[in-house]
Amino acid sequence: MDIHEVVRLLRDGASDREITSLVGLNRRTVARYRRWATEEALLGGPLPDVGELEARLQATLPVMLPPQQTSTVAAYRDEIVALRQQSRALETLYQQEMGKVHARTYSQRLRDIGLRGVWFAILEGVTIASGRTRQEVEQAVQRIVPQNKLPFVYTFEVKEPAKRRGTK
Repeated sequence: MDIHEVVRLLRDGASDREITSLVGLNRRTVARYRRWATEEALLGGPLPDVGELEARLQATLPVMLPPQQTSTVAAYRDEIVALRQQSRALETLYQQEMGKVHARTYSQRLRDIGLRGVWFAILEGVTIASGRTRQEVEQAVQRIVPQNKLPFVYTFEVKEPAKRRGTK
């Protein structure tokens, strides 16, 4: 990315949309650079050279990291681990519920790439088998999963998204 070109276009009066199409940046990024250039008084007077602009950018514009997904159960990790160790039934329940969580995420991603009507099995957050029928997946699971882990396997079908009320 050439900050010199962005600042030059800003000085020439180009809109954020025009700059986006010319340099290939997101409009929010261009708007952020516009605010930065205004705060740094770069829209008037002599235009600093590329090296100076890059240095000022690094020194004065904080890096924006993408938002991170945070687990809603992370705060309860120790308690969950202790409960899982106390009882096989609780461990099974935990693994099945986590399987549902993973299945929702995977199903959406798989639908996004055009897959529907296929079956998958998840064990501890990892996809371990897939097939065209539930029976095909369950047979694969029986062949590859240790007996003590079988209750933890969650099997699901990637279906069409449910229609919401009021939609056509």
